[in-house]
Amino acid sequence: MLRRLLSAHPDVEIPHELRLLDMAGAIGWSVTHHARTPTPGRDHASATDLAWGRPLIDQLMRHLRQHTGATVVGDKYPPDAARVPQLAAVFADCQVIHIVRDGRDVVSSSLRAFAGRTAWRRTATPPAPAQMASSWAALVQSARRDGQSLGKDRYLELTYEGLIQTPVAVGRRLEDFLKIPTHKLFSDALSGVHPGRSWHTTLSSAEVAELRVVPGFEAALSAHGYPPSPTDPVPADTPEACMARAASGPADQKVAELCRAVRPRDAPDEAVAALLTEAEHPESLFAAMNARERDSDIITEAYARWMRARGLPAELADRLTRCP
Repeated sequence: MLRRLLSAHPDVEIPHELRLLDMAGAIGWSVTHHARTPTPGRDHASATDLAWGRPLIDQLMRHLRQHTGATVVGDKYPPDAARVPQLAAVFADCQVIHIVRDGRDVVSSSLRAFAGRTAWRRTATPPAPAQMASSWAALVQSARRDGQSLGKDRYLELTYEGLIQTPVAVGRRLEDFLKIPTHKLFSDALSGVHPGRSWHTTLSSAEVAELRVVPGFEAALSAHGYPPSPTDPVPADTPEACMARAASGPADQKVAELCRAVRPRDAPDEAVAALLTEAEHPESLFAAMNARERDSDIITEAYARWMRARGLPAELADRLTRCP
């Protein structure tokens, strides 16, 4: 969201995840290894690789400025939160904007993205919420520590909640930090900011309790001004309980409850089938992905109906669900 808002300003252009450090490192690695393809899974490029790759990245950014007319160009890539020193070394005059969101909302959003976006490339069940929470805590603390060492002219920390509550004021901070003039297109974009869903209604009480005991998670929440997770006794939050709430609760919470019901590895077929009935909702992809690993009659029928509702010819949908 912040990337889109900033890119609405005519003087700013921030593409979606160019992965500049990875690009520079891969170019440099190919140069130093005689044009061989970089080894898959390389997490960190060496200083030598980055030095070789930097001239081409600089040229890319110059072309981006010329093509768009922007005076400020950049990149948005969340894993770079752990690589601020490398960013500062490769791009000596770079500025870092670090936007933080409540870690519980980050976990909830990640679970939702897993369910409804690139689901077909993933496993039938999402990563554990605790794994996501641990990653969030490590990344935000790393970015803050390394970012603050750059000084206030090169590091700006914002919060998602602050942007939602006072978009105009945050917009002015961004303009001052980047030294760009106020522009109506940017102001208009800020006026359209609205809050997303809250972890209070999207995470189960059992999931919140799981996050609360992740080492460093509550400390990271506190360090960034977020209230602690509730310590009330955890009620039964079984898939069956989620399905009951989906059936009797408000319509806007139905899919969220069904997604909760499907997340456990031992989720009942009835929960998967119920989420498949929400065929027009993106998060029904989560159930469809899960259904591929099940072969009960209720799943076969629900999966075929889901595919037909998504536009697949009926005959093909029926044949696919009965493939060995």
